[in-house]
Amino acid sequence: MSDDAMKETRWIWLHEEQVIKGKGLQEQIYFRRSFELEDAADAELRVRVSADSRYRLYVNGVPVSRGPGKGDSHTQYYEEVDCSPYLREGRNAIAARAVHFHGMEGPISVSRANRGGFFLSGEVTDRAGRTIVKLHTDERWRCLQETAIVFEVTDWETGFAGGTENAAGHQRMLGWTTADYADADWRPAVEVSQYEDPVYGQLNPWTLTPRDIPTLYEEERAFAAVTKTSRTDLGPQVGTGGLKRPFTLGPRQSVVLELDAGELTTGYPVLAMAGGKNAKAKLLYAECYRQYDETSGTYVKGVRDDAAGTLIGVFDRYEAGGYGTAERPEAYEPFLFRTFRYVALEIETAEEPLTVLSFDYRETGYPLAVKASFSGSDASLQPLWDISVNTLRRCMHDTYEDCPYYEQLQYAMDTRLQILFTYQLSGDDAWPGRRYSTSTAPGCRTACSKVVTRRCCRR
Repeated sequence: MSDDAMKETRWIWLHEEQVIKGKGLQEQIYFRRSFELEDAADAELRVRVSADSRYRLYVNGVPVSRGPGKGDSHTQYYEEVDCSPYLREGRNAIAARAVHFHGMEGPISVSRANRGGFFLSGEVTDRAGRTIVKLHTDERWRCLQETAIVFEVTDWETGFAGGTENAAGHQRMLGWTTADYADADWRPAVEVSQYEDPVYGQLNPWTLTPRDIPTLYEEERAFAAVTKTSRTDLGPQVGTGGLKRPFTLGPRQSVVLELDAGELTTGYPVLAMAGGKNAKAKLLYAECYRQYDETSGTYVKGVRDDAAGTLIGVFDRYEAGGYGTAERPEAYEPFLFRTFRYVALEIETAEEPLTVLSFDYRETGYPLAVKASFSGSDASLQPLWDISVNTLRRCMHDTYEDCPYYEQLQYAMDTRLQILFTYQLSGDDAWPGRRYSTSTAPGCRTACSKVVTRRCCRR
């Protein structure tokens, strides 16, 4: 894709100025652009896409990219995505959900300007490189503000875990990522910035730079075990294996299930349901079980896999819309990844029965290729190696992280140790080198380092 195509592209949003609705300080906007193709087999579509602050991109209902990579006030990364496999003859649609974190709310490791923006540069071409249709973001894109999902704003949940959600299923827009969705009542997008200032060369809020590390992987995972259940008469039983088959709750019933992923992980929990209008679900994410300490009057981390303890952590809430079926489930997953070893799933039905069809997660992280191994005469040391490798994996996403459950920040001394361990494990110095050079560049610290400095100064 040429630089001329980038220059034709505009940063767009719902309004010229940020408009906040409700109690959440994160503005969430849906974007769509429809187009027609006569011969999809001869068509190619490659796009460059970014957003302030985060986005999820779809082509004809298929999720194709998530980002952007974490940058700083001088670096706005974009992803290059080959969307050609998802094109089809006739009507097509490219769609995105973009979230802008306002001020100091939202994940403090994500840099953001004082207004939101979405940017996509791409054009459909034939195999000879001739342009069929230009899809650059401009006023031809349609947009709508999300109102069904509200980010819960508290210092702990947003500043550290990244913000949890309170979602109403009956208000959700269904099928908005597909080509057949009718978006006539959506608003035309508004230009908020050009790619660059062609006259005076002034900087806009976003200095675009190609993503310099591989995209994060997403892989389907099942929970390893059910550790507790409040209802022994239902299908899920305590022991090995997660939710192996669906189960149904009758009207005005409730259940609490505690599930073990087997080790600390990062991923997107996915709850699939049928029926159960107005049923309430709570998904609580915990690092470990805690035990009550009578001396301090608090819950402390002791034997962390002792299911006799209590799970404490941040949580998402979802109220079922009741439109799901076994063939086409109603599904909920949070926009940001969650960190957990254990998840407590609490469900309370209303006047209709609810069937839980499945509850799994998609693991995500940096695609670390582990080439090193460990062996020794003392077998008790092997678990230390396994834990160390998993600790590094869980602390590698768009940057190194001190802790994926809390602030997800790239502290200098933690990063040094993680870089050295990455060298030992994979022998690849490209990714650690880029993370370190970015964080130490004069006048261009990472969003992680920058925010840590600012927050510390405030205290």
